[in-house]
Amino acid sequence: MLLFKRSLFIISLVSILVLPCLSFADCSCRMGSNGIYYIGIEHIATDCPPDPPSDDHYYHYIDYAVRCPGNTVLNWAFWGDTSRTPQSFGDYYVNQGYRVLRNTSGTHIIGVSPNFKGIIAGVNFAGLAPGVYYGDLNEYCCHLPGNVYACSASLPDDKDKDGWPVCFDCDDNNPEYTNNCPEIETPKNLGNQRCVTHSFAGNPINVGTGNKYQKEKDISSVPTPLGLEFTRHYNSQFEVSRSTGYGWSHTYDRHLSFEQGKIMAWREDGQAVYFSSDTLEAESGAKEKLTLNPDNSYTLVGPDQILETYDSSGNLINIYDLNGNTVSLNYQDGKLTQVIGPFGRSLGFTYDDSEHISDVADPAGNTIRYEYDANDNLMRIIYPDTSTREYIYDDPSDIHNLTGIIDETGMRFTTYAYDDKDRAILSTQAGNAERIDVSYEADGNPDKIKVTDGRGNITTFLRTIIQGIALSQSVTGSGCSACGNKDAEYSYDDATLNLLSKTDGNGVTTQYCNYDSWGNAQTVTQASGLPEERTITRTYDSELNKITGITQPGTTPGQNKVTTYTYDQNGNLLSTTEAGFANGSPVIRITTYSYNAHGQITQIDGPKTDVNDITTFTYDNMGNPACVTKPLSGNTVYSDYDELGRVGKMTDPNGLVTTFSYDTRGRITQIDRGGAITQYQYYPTGKLRTSTGPAGEVLSYSYDNAQRLIEISDNLGNRMVYTLNTEGEQELERIFDPEDIQVKTLGRAFDAYNRLESLIQPYGTTTYSYDNNSNLTEVTDAKGNTTTYIYDSLNRLKEVVEPSPDGNSTSPVTSYEYDIQDHVIKIKDANNHITLYEYDDFGNLLKTISHDTGTTTSIFDKAGNIISKTDAKNNRVRLF
Repeated sequence: MLLFKRSLFIISLVSILVLPCLSFADCSCRMGSNGIYYIGIEHIATDCPPDPPSDDHYYHYIDYAVRCPGNTVLNWAFWGDTSRTPQSFGDYYVNQGYRVLRNTSGTHIIGVSPNFKGIIAGVNFAGLAPGVYYGDLNEYCCHLPGNVYACSASLPDDKDKDGWPVCFDCDDNNPEYTNNCPEIETPKNLGNQRCVTHSFAGNPINVGTGNKYQKEKDISSVPTPLGLEFTRHYNSQFEVSRSTGYGWSHTYDRHLSFEQGKIMAWREDGQAVYFSSDTLEAESGAKEKLTLNPDNSYTLVGPDQILETYDSSGNLINIYDLNGNTVSLNYQDGKLTQVIGPFGRSLGFTYDDSEHISDVADPAGNTIRYEYDANDNLMRIIYPDTSTREYIYDDPSDIHNLTGIIDETGMRFTTYAYDDKDRAILSTQAGNAERIDVSYEADGNPDKIKVTDGRGNITTFLRTIIQGIALSQSVTGSGCSACGNKDAEYSYDDATLNLLSKTDGNGVTTQYCNYDSWGNAQTVTQASGLPEERTITRTYDSELNKITGITQPGTTPGQNKVTTYTYDQNGNLLSTTEAGFANGSPVIRITTYSYNAHGQITQIDGPKTDVNDITTFTYDNMGNPACVTKPLSGNTVYSDYDELGRVGKMTDPNGLVTTFSYDTRGRITQIDRGGAITQYQYYPTGKLRTSTGPAGEVLSYSYDNAQRLIEISDNLGNRMVYTLNTEGEQELERIFDPEDIQVKTLGRAFDAYNRLESLIQPYGTTTYSYDNNSNLTEVTDAKGNTTTYIYDSLNRLKEVVEPSPDGNSTSPVTSYEYDIQDHVIKIKDANNHITLYEYDDFGNLLKTISHDTGTTTSIFDKAGNIISKTDAKNNRVRLF
């Protein structure tokens, strides 16, 4: 491994000859140390072998680092020369865990990294164990201009002797085969990008790439600015062994790596954000911004205005916000040893002999232990209460693919499987709960993916690839309980990856345009091109990435409601001003905010000007809330916090004292409200087991092996039992009395979209139907009477058509009309009686004109509280 790292270092310093992409069956470039994509090292001798050949003969080798600057192109890059024997080269790589190819004479040797899963020289490395010789290379590949291999004389008729497509023609360096490398750049597609790619399903799988993603929170965030937590993230296509094992990253694993011409900012969830080394411009629509500081350190700022400082080697040094709150990272011998939060709380890290994190200590001194197998896989977590969580890696094609999780009760909770291209194809919980099966390249289309749930329902994703990132172009079909958006089409800006439009299942399109540099759509048009079309405009601060204004059509014709926001230099909200109309007259409501030096809110001054409506907040010296004072009601005091920032005591304005107790995993175990005690017990998985009330009443909860609630019982013997389908829906609900006699039953059936389709009761069955946006369209009762619901393009209820009273006459129809802000302003019933409603721009109902009750008017204060109401008889009621 040391030799290989040396080669990569030299590559970064010298100009290299980069030849076109070698074409092979699976251009599956995988990431190595420091974020560099590599396959291995190749050595080609420039002198002829002795006769007979000898493994102890010293050759002069031309050396190549076999590496990728991304996941799209494979380069064979010259970096130097070496004089060694074939035996010493081969043995070195085998001892380092490489897979080794070589020819008989030892003039051609390739050491293939254990990370690589593609094909070289006809050999598929996806399932090959590390540290072994595999086969012979029967011929050379030409990688230098000119005929370097005069001694070989064994390439007749301008063809590679072995016929393998991984070699170039020796006389002209033109490849015999075209490059069919995939366009997806794996690092850009890692992590939790559900809201960006619209292509997540299951537990979850990014079906656009086949990456299995898993998020595990070990230490919850301390409730102070920037927090302090420890969360792990697994990506099956994150081909690196870092401090938490192969494929795993964690909250403070963020770092920079330096490729040729690129800087890659690795995020805590495993995703990489690419920047140009020359201009520091972000690639692939990334919204983060990178700057180089005078001391050669780097500062990365994200859309949330959290800043990160990295040293010149790419190590994360601190995280801070604009208020000056800082999380500092300390290292020893290149390993993270301590993370210190803004108020002095810290996490401590220790390591095993393989430089994996073995223990993480939280601010209270509780320790979580991590254990690893011989393949660098994270194998087991031991929590402070001694419960364990285990991870399984038994994919025969890849020893690092996560295939299952055993929960704290010893039950295998989840199962995952992969195909021969390292794509996740199965995600299921115990008992086939929330199961999905993924089929790639469906119907012969490389960009078509089908997801089948546990009930056989199919969702089809159509993928598009822009700048190396896989995005969903459309999602069609019933989907599964964890498939996200259904029946939708998306379009994107090819330059920025910003979403341009989304068309829902009913064919109604929302358009997004006028994006700023942070990726905020400043103009959104709903129901584009339809009578209900409306446009909302937003403006943002270009430095702080904070919204500064929202303009939307007002309830008064020809007028707008405008909301503006102001901030201090640290991005703290100073004021909110709402300007709109009520009864045709302009109204302005202003709320202001104040903060302490840490950016914690200390005062909210509401919009009322006639009375005090100020709420104040104070904090202790550890940043914990100490007191909240509200107008009229008084003070609520918080105290007795523990080291993790959990409140121990609360005193309300009436002097009632409530105390709280917790277990070592942060779960609340007791609440004492002035002597009335409620206690809670948990299963090792964290699911609630029992709750015992002040009077001794006990509720017990039972779960299936997928950790889904299936029974609730009390200490008197009453039970509620649930039967679930694979998607977690309650298909059958039964209630039993203390004598175990069933006293009530309720059955349910669900459609392909997991919507309630029928409600089965003793007196009959009620059925339900929906449109493509899951709006309820029909309800048919047990007697066969059907009520129909009709919606407009904004999914607002437009008409209700009830069953004909006698089966022959016209069906009664109730219709609804709305103002531009979705308030109901007119209802016409089946007898043509009309009720009118009038709202102001703040959502207050100002007037009702009813056929039954006449006209009722209401007056509101600036905080939206009703202060008086006058009925049709001019009776006025004042409300305080």
